[in-house]
Amino acid sequence: NREATGIDSVVYYIDNDKLNICFCEAKFVVDASSAKSELKSDIEGDERHLGHLTKEFINDYVQFIVEKGVNLSSNDKIKFSNFLNKLNLELCNEKEFLDILINEDICINFIFFAIFKSSQKIPEDLESHYNEIKNSAISHITSLNIKNYKIEIVFIPTNNTSMTIKKEIEKNYE
Repeated sequence: NREATGIDSVVYYIDNDKLNICFCEAKFVVDASSAKSELKSDIEGDERHLGHLTKEFINDYVQFIVEKGVNLSSNDKIKFSNFLNKLNLELCNEKEFLDILINEDICINFIFFAIFKSSQKIPEDLESHYNEIKNSAISHITSLNIKNYKIEIVFIPTNNTSMTIKKEIEKNYE
């Protein structure tokens, strides 16, 4: 009954034969203001948690991912075997994951997603929330010396509470 903290999803995709990594944060919250404040808290950290867009957090979290195993398709394993071998070698030689991604010019995508109940469905009315999240992310990404990145912010205002939606999603995975 206790939520685990951390990046909610780490995935990869191939774009023009180049590897892209996505760090995704997802929130099921009561309103747009909560979405903004909770996503910013993930980015910046607070008195209880280290920010997710810090070198320490990313390097630590990636260790968790590596230990869990990577689900690459067979074709992608072949395509990226040289990179994966180099990555493993450099990690064994005490280089940090984030530095390797930066040196290899891997595009890092930061995706911030929130779903909440709201009668307001017009994207322009949520622009100040988007901008605060984006500005916080850019500030932290820049401080990490990441040059090759993308940011996506997805808000989904619904007629139902976010917990109702989350429970329905969980039922599909039972």
